[in-house]
Amino acid sequence: MLEPRPHAHQSENHLIDSRYYWVREGKLDWRDIQSAIDHVDTLWINGYHSYNGENDRIPEDRVAALGGSLLLVKPENLVITVGVEGGGAIRSKRKVRARFALGNAKYIIAITDPVVERLYHGKEDGEYPVRDALLCVSIGEPFQGFCYKLIAAVLTPEVLD
Repeated sequence: MLEPRPHAHQSENHLIDSRYYWVREGKLDWRDIQSAIDHVDTLWINGYHSYNGENDRIPEDRVAALGGSLLLVKPENLVITVGVEGGGAIRSKRKVRARFALGNAKYIIAITDPVVERLYHGKEDGEYPVRDALLCVSIGEPFQGFCYKLIAAVLTPEVLD
């Protein structure tokens, strides 16, 4: 990485040197990653829902004060759902979402992890409980007055093996 390049609410962004390729230096053990968990009771600000989500977006004018756009959390009762969303004026498409609890709040948030999306798009529509997982949650770019919470990665002990 060349230097930090924060962008709006995404304070963690860095400029990557395109002259180099990423090289795996090692492997993180499932027990070791536990020390990186952000112990929070909520994903930033709650109370704003999209049509198919729950607590999955934040008004654009409130994200600047959040202090960061990434969290690694241990969800409770994680279920990955696959199903068709949309219709009418919105083009229908299959969507993969995470439904879970954190603290006293419930969430339904779109998954953008390409490996998980590909895996679950290959399954029938339905609900798939996940017993032991961590979620990397990010806040995306503004869209129609809101910034959406997204599941950037789903980590399980099997993924890290």
